[in-house]
Amino acid sequence: MSKRAATTVERHIDELVRADAVSTSPDAETARWAAGLDGRIREKLEGWGLVKAIQRRNTDADRLLGPFIDRYIIERTDIKPGTADNFHHAKRLLLEMFAEETPLTTITEGDAARWKRQLLARPVKWDEDGKVTATMAPATVSKHIKRAKTMFTAALADRLIEVSPFDAVAADGEVNRDRDYILTPAETSGALAACPDVMWKSIYALARFGGLRACEVLAITWGDVLWDVGKVRIDSPKTGLRFCPLFPELEPILRDGFEAAEEGTVHVVGKRYRRGSNLGTIFRGILERGGVTPWPKPLQNLRLTRRNELEATHPNH
Repeated sequence: MSKRAATTVERHIDELVRADAVSTSPDAETARWAAGLDGRIREKLEGWGLVKAIQRRNTDADRLLGPFIDRYIIERTDIKPGTADNFHHAKRLLLEMFAEETPLTTITEGDAARWKRQLLARPVKWDEDGKVTATMAPATVSKHIKRAKTMFTAALADRLIEVSPFDAVAADGEVNRDRDYILTPAETSGALAACPDVMWKSIYALARFGGLRACEVLAITWGDVLWDVGKVRIDSPKTGLRFCPLFPELEPILRDGFEAAEEGTVHVVGKRYRRGSNLGTIFRGILERGGVTPWPKPLQNLRLTRRNELEATHPNH
């Protein structure tokens, strides 16, 4: 290092030695300097007992990509299960390009940019002949980029890396309006007729006429249907508690479902569908078997259609 830098180090170490000899704290400038140290100088000062040892990761395995992400997700006790699943998905996509044992410090900005391009080119749909018909949407890629940024920022905070390779990778917009779709009245009635039983009619009605998300539909219990006040209580994992009116289109369908449910049934949606099932995929199959041409994002666009209907007469504030 330069003579000027060496003189600065000497001055701060002299202050640390003085403070240690008389069992007092070093001056504020030296304390800030010591707190910002890393590497060999820090290790030497720790070994001499002049600064407190930094609490480090338990094993060197935490500096490897796969083990680091696993530990990161475990330690994120503040996130919901669905968010943890999203981080696991991002990990699986990272491991398509990088090995499980890849040291974090060897992943470069160029690698991060190549991973983004790989995701944008990743096939997600094929035709009957095996030809790729769709690749991962830019909005979906953006979500995975942001998750990678979050995880590598945590690695930076833990001093496992000196710079995050994802800082220079742009995460584009996460909203893809290309797949928005508004149902026609004929599609609305045709889809309801295609539902095979009263439970599926209730699922459809909650999404189409109540505007509920799929995760909210799965969580609804019959106790949440407040017949006497004309509301549905929704304890949403996304937005928290809110209430939805028992709209005239929704109430009779839910009453039919309630009367048909076996005694002691708690949830509107049966147990077989609440264990990791993708309601959207199942609903698409129901539409096809019922002779109704599926629209993009079958369940999400039910909610969008309902919102458009309601805003025509009840605009946002």
